[in-house]
Amino acid sequence: MYMITEMLDGGWCGIYQIQDGTDRFEVNTRKDAVDEMIRSVKIMNHMDITEDDMEFGQEKEKVKDMSVTREDARMQTIDVLINAMDDLHLANLKLRVALDVIAHMPYVCSDAKRVATEALR
Repeated sequence: MYMITEMLDGGWCGIYQIQDGTDRFEVNTRKDAVDEMIRSVKIMNHMDITEDDMEFGQEKEKVKDMSVTREDARMQTIDVLINAMDDLHLANLKLRVALDVIAHMPYVCSDAKRVATEALR
C-alpha cells in the first residue's frame, strides 16, 4: 500500500506499509511526495516502485493531531519493557523445565546431567 494524499492545508502526506505497520511523512509538493515515497520504500522495504504503484487521494476533513506526547512515549516504552520481561520470565521457566527433565532422565550423558543439575542451582 502506497498512498499519497493532498491535505486540506495544501501539503502532501504519504503513507506506506512497512514490516511492522505503517509509516508516514509530510512534504510540501506532489513531486516531493512521490520522490519521498520512492526513496522511503527503497530504504525501508528494499523495493523499487514507480508513481504508477501509488494511489492518490484528497483529505476530506482535517485529521486530528497525530503527534505523540512525551508521556505517551514513556507509557509505550514501559509497556514494551513489561512485555519483554514477561517473555524473558516465560523463557526462563521453559529453560528450567528442560533442565529439570535432563537432570532427571535415567538414560542421559553424565556430563549433560551434571551441567543441568548445576544450572538448576
